[in-house]
Amino acid sequence: MKPPTIAKRRYVPVGITGLYKREPGGVYQLRTKVAGRTKWLSLETRNLRIARERMDRERPAARRKTARTAQRPQNLRTLGDLQDLRLQEIDLDPRTRWRTKAYYRLIHREIEGTWPSFRHLGPDKVTPHHCMQWAQEFSKRYCGQRYNSAVAEVKRVFTLAVEHGFAAENPADALRRAPIRQKHLTLPTSQEFAQVIRELETGVPVSGRRLADLVRLLAFTGLRIGEARELRWRDVSLEKEEILVSGGEDGTKGGDGFRIVPLIPEAMELLTRLCNERPHDRPDHRVATAVTARHALPSACERAKAPKLTHHTLRHYFATRCIEAGVDIPTVSRWLGHRDGGALAMRTYGHLRDDHSKAAAKRVKFF
Repeated sequence: MKPPTIAKRRYVPVGITGLYKREPGGVYQLRTKVAGRTKWLSLETRNLRIARERMDRERPAARRKTARTAQRPQNLRTLGDLQDLRLQEIDLDPRTRWRTKAYYRLIHREIEGTWPSFRHLGPDKVTPHHCMQWAQEFSKRYCGQRYNSAVAEVKRVFTLAVEHGFAAENPADALRRAPIRQKHLTLPTSQEFAQVIRELETGVPVSGRRLADLVRLLAFTGLRIGEARELRWRDVSLEKEEILVSGGEDGTKGGDGFRIVPLIPEAMELLTRLCNERPHDRPDHRVATAVTARHALPSACERAKAPKLTHHTLRHYFATRCIEAGVDIPTVSRWLGHRDGGALAMRTYGHLRDDHSKAAAKRVKFF
């Protein structure tokens, strides 16, 4: 039995410059040149009128791509070159803090770790399927927030490829952000926190007292660890019962330059004691003499049988205690240095701890 004959494709001119009909099938095609090569673009219709309308849209886009290709830099050949260009963009941005720049560099190293051939690929060789495969691998290793940052950077690299004429479209556009699940806060009670402080003071030789004071400062003011390290005595006003948070040379995370935080009674007591204990400190001396409690604090929590605390969860502890004391969430948000009017604080602290919620529920009466 003879095998079936496969019809050979032919492009038949229809009397309009650049427009052809493909046979068999009868689908209209646009003939154009991209980067000096003849390209056939399917107009996906057998109707001549529709084909002419679509041709008028497709031809300018092809010409723009040809112009970009003619102007493409000769030193940009692979995704690694475009990745270096993206990192250069970040480094030259004066609005980006150095810690954020370091975070971006970490993200790009993680992209390379989960996509080993990334830097050696040609931009036009990558398909949406390749991007989906990488995204699946990355999501297995990292949390949703880190995944979203990596996806944004991969999209930006391919956007540069499109802008410089290396690709017609961004293959990473199909990637979607991962939903971020709000973590349930497990914070210590007042008694547990006091026991953690005692464990720090007695369980850590030599530096225990200084570490305990750093933890108190973070818990009683809600400062970030970088802000607490840069807090100087000139920023403390015991008369006005407030501190000026500037973040030092790096500034605050929100980029506002500074913010005023009023001192709660425990913070006033702490700073007054430190001021009396160190009368020879100059205004430019740091308030906190310990740099970090990163390792000592979890150990102290374990010995005290209290929920684990970190530098950042001490901010949550401060905010939660303030809200439980009756301070409204937008005000707490300003103390923390948030710039969203309280939206983040509402998502994070809108559900208070169970004991406070039950106590509040008992005050609700209908009759």
